[in-house]
Amino acid sequence: MVTLNEPIAKRVAKLLRLLASDFDGEVLDAARRMKQQLVAEGLSFNDIVMVIENANGAIEERKYSDADAEIIFGKGVEKGRKEEVGKQQASVCPRKLSNTARQPKSKPSICSRHSREIRRTL
Repeated sequence: MVTLNEPIAKRVAKLLRLLASDFDGEVLDAARRMKQQLVAEGLSFNDIVMVIENANGAIEERKYSDADAEIIFGKGVEKGRKEEVGKQQASVCPRKLSNTARQPKSKPSICSRHSREIRRTL
């Protein structure tokens, strides 16, 4: 089954709008070109009708607004920053490193929190 992807939908929508023209020749040409486009993509007018019927007015609701995009982008940036801080802390703090990553017999740098714990135990 062929799906109606965005580039095809945009081309068909442009031709569909031409059907509202006041000029008969333009309307007829738009209908012919739309049929050619649909056949070339393995679709039919019935497929377009099914998409419209099954949308139940929800087509515009599924799109993200600019505000939604900004929120999603902001969350992604924040997540990336937290991951980077975690990586930096792991490279400084030997307790966060895995045993395989530690260098044997070398003196690792210790973060201030763990250096206080070590002093307390001595």
